[in-house]
Amino acid sequence: MLFALTHGRRPEPGCPWAVKGFPGPTHALSHERAPYLRLLRREGAPSIIVGGGCVDSLAFWTMSTSEISTSQVSTSETSTSLRLERVTPENVDAALALRVHPHQERNVSPVVRSLAEAYAFGETAWPRLIFDGDELVGFLMAFLDIPWDEKKDPADRRSGLWRLNIAATGQGKGYGRFAVEAVRDELRRRGATQLYVTWEPGEDGPGEFYRRLGFRTTGELSGDQTVGVLDI
Repeated sequence: MLFALTHGRRPEPGCPWAVKGFPGPTHALSHERAPYLRLLRREGAPSIIVGGGCVDSLAFWTMSTSEISTSQVSTSETSTSLRLERVTPENVDAALALRVHPHQERNVSPVVRSLAEAYAFGETAWPRLIFDGDELVGFLMAFLDIPWDEKKDPADRRSGLWRLNIAATGQGKGYGRFAVEAVRDELRRRGATQLYVTWEPGEDGPGEFYRRLGFRTTGELSGDQTVGVLDI
């Protein structure tokens, strides 16, 4: 059974809230968490820690599991219409037009380069477009079972997230998290136990984003990029 001590106060009406204990931003209660809530009820848990806040204020409090309806969970701010699509003749122009926020441009290659690399690397590249409903909101590309450093260790083969481009207008909406989780699920399906990623170091780099998702640094560099890994 889950017990919690009440702490803080509830945010003002309209402020975001989330189940504490799930990784990720505190502004999302996604449909994926509804089964967890049902499990808590079925196991007799009387309460769950939730949290939320507006702007820079944040509070945590306890809530009865019966107080949160699964309909609230499924209709929260996190979109339930996110999906991946292959790059096709019908959507390739939109893919090529995708632009990240200007301050991120030095951290990630444009989609056109990723698609060229996907063509060159064949089945070891896994490019996908991210849609929210009918809107294209991002692009990702995974690498699949590639030799990491053949000269150092020919047996060291890795899989992970190669590229992640989220549209400038889609920042802060959970699309990046969705992309990482989608790659994680695909790698699990293929039998991988770890997900690797590299990123540009520095304040403007995405290192903090990946750390929040549970990645840890390996101490390696890939070129001049930091290498991170997530156990999956």
